[in-house]
Amino acid sequence: MILLITFISAIANLILGFLVFRRNRSQTVARLFLFFTISASVWIATNFFWLLTHELYFLHGTYSAGILFGLTGLLWTHSLTKRSLPAYFLPLTLAGVALSVLSFAGEMIVKKPAEIFTGGFQTSAGPAFVFYALWMALTLGITLYTLFVGYRSEHSLQRIQIKYVFIGGVSFVFVVMLFDFIFPIFFNYFTLASMDAPSSILLIGITAYATLRYRLMDVNVILRKSFIYCIIGLFSYATFHAVAWTFLAIFADLWTFPALLSGFVIAIGFAIVLPRAERVAIRFANTYLYANFYSAEETFKKLSDTLSQVVDLEKLAELIVTTIGRTLTVKTVGVAVSAPRSFELLYSHGLDAKAKQAVSRLLPSFKKVSDIIFADNLERPAGSAEYTERFVKMVQQFFNASHTKVIIPLRSTYRIVGVIVLGAKRAGRGFTGDDTDLLDTLRKQAAIAIENALLYQTLKESNESLKNLLTIREEFLDIASHQLRTPISIIRGASKLFLTNDPLLDQNETAELIYDASVRLNTLVDSMLLASRVGAADFSLDRAFIKPVPLLAMIREIFDSLKFRMKEKRLAPRVEISPQCVVNGYERYLSVVFLNLIENAIKYTPKGQSGEICVFAREKGALVRISVKDHGIGIPKNEQLKLFQKFARAANAMRMVPDGTGLGLFIVKKIIDAHPLGACGLISAEDHGAEFWVELQSGSEL
Repeated sequence: MILLITFISAIANLILGFLVFRRNRSQTVARLFLFFTISASVWIATNFFWLLTHELYFLHGTYSAGILFGLTGLLWTHSLTKRSLPAYFLPLTLAGVALSVLSFAGEMIVKKPAEIFTGGFQTSAGPAFVFYALWMALTLGITLYTLFVGYRSEHSLQRIQIKYVFIGGVSFVFVVMLFDFIFPIFFNYFTLASMDAPSSILLIGITAYATLRYRLMDVNVILRKSFIYCIIGLFSYATFHAVAWTFLAIFADLWTFPALLSGFVIAIGFAIVLPRAERVAIRFANTYLYANFYSAEETFKKLSDTLSQVVDLEKLAELIVTTIGRTLTVKTVGVAVSAPRSFELLYSHGLDAKAKQAVSRLLPSFKKVSDIIFADNLERPAGSAEYTERFVKMVQQFFNASHTKVIIPLRSTYRIVGVIVLGAKRAGRGFTGDDTDLLDTLRKQAAIAIENALLYQTLKESNESLKNLLTIREEFLDIASHQLRTPISIIRGASKLFLTNDPLLDQNETAELIYDASVRLNTLVDSMLLASRVGAADFSLDRAFIKPVPLLAMIREIFDSLKFRMKEKRLAPRVEISPQCVVNGYERYLSVVFLNLIENAIKYTPKGQSGEICVFAREKGALVRISVKDHGIGIPKNEQLKLFQKFARAANAMRMVPDGTGLGLFIVKKIIDAHPLGACGLISAEDHGAEFWVELQSGSEL
């Protein structure tokens, strides 16, 4: 039994460590957790082989592995609680290494066992055992103290996560100190010493619960899928053996006609039963693994296709509520839409009277806030001016009054259009990182759809007296998803409102609609005209205008024109171009090229992700390569070849900025190809930024 517990403990440590690493391999805390679980498995494995073989070097290895476990645990807990390592970590490590060496030096730590029996042994402490015990006690004490301080300093969800790790750590340390040190030192009793390493299952088990229930290192999805695959595999395995045993017992030979006929019938039955077994496994995983099984891509595509066709606000809200409720198995979902200028509650769906009153008070506070807010993680981010104490207090009051768990602001390009509020998930499950990503993607599409619905509603209500109302409605349904015609429709409809001389008309609001739409229209039209010009079969550059162009001055001027947008995203320009660097080109068109590339770098770097937009130039013989590099969302490998085509956009770019034109890179390529020796390309990977490069003839070569 002791051997079985030891073996299961080692495997459980490894599985959880690798699952966490696979899910969060770019995070330091995940990497350190992997090292921690590996060291725990090594410690347990040496115990296992000592109990199995009674070889003395495995006993020495147990005490040596315990030191490795203590050091990696100390590193992981400091990373988990976001605390820097103390100054005494290095001398503590050196002392641990010395004790690890001593553990193999004869009988310095423990003497040769006088008696070995199942599950333990009887021996006496060596001369260095007290130092080993003091080192382990100090290391484990520092680890628990680090968790305790982290628990006291953190808030909301992080506090709960650390609490469970602390509980697991206290349980484990109690067993280790009792069996490994208190009994051996004061009672010379080593009988239960082999239970120290397997007792790490207490820490790992409680940590696993925190990962599932409270999103610690967020491995719900991987665990859920692994569970489903295991259930299907076990079902297939059991079916195979049951059929094989039945055939051998009844038919004795697999190749007789009755056996073949029975096999055909069983195969049909298996094909019918297997999907049912999979559905049962999914329901079980959804209920007990604190996460639900869904396809994010399928959900996003289905909702996006439907949203583009619906302009009725009531149907739109019902669609959003139904889709999110079914996908995430949320008990309650509500949508609140705000008026364009006053931020008053204009329309709601799925909210009771109390929740409506609470959300009415809250809506004006979301003018500048765009983050998804969770009730179990409500705290003010560092450096965030929007999260004032008053705002945090109001949100907390809203959660308490409405009994909801999540607030999702819906922000279009220009303003906040409303919020989605979610209640608790069924069976007490928490929201996972995948849930958050799905909600973040869906809300962008929902915000645009709601804004279009509001614009449509305004036009419809204000033009009821016009004979062509039905024509306008049908046209709007046709053009609502087309970016170029949408602003034209807005301007046309708003202008007609002025002609009606309606005394109730809010002229400022209508004028603002016209202005916003005209800005969007101007940008779109300029892009379309330029794309049409450069995309013509006979497009070429007048050689009279191709002259040496100083790069540094041009790039600095572009950065200066975009400084406010960069400041809004906390980005800084970095230019590595020699003042003597000159290229041969058409200056006006080259300015368009680099403006497009730098604007894209800013646009596709997520807000709040501080960093640099770097432009650098390198001479390559008769050519100069100019690169624009960012640290944004990057571009998937399988979509990079099409990006320079007209209207082509990457899927992740459409999710982040749904209303792009897909013309910028097409224009860049056409202009660069028209230059002497011109070429362009990109180097990128998804989630790792992008580097767009342009090669032009060096002006110094002329």
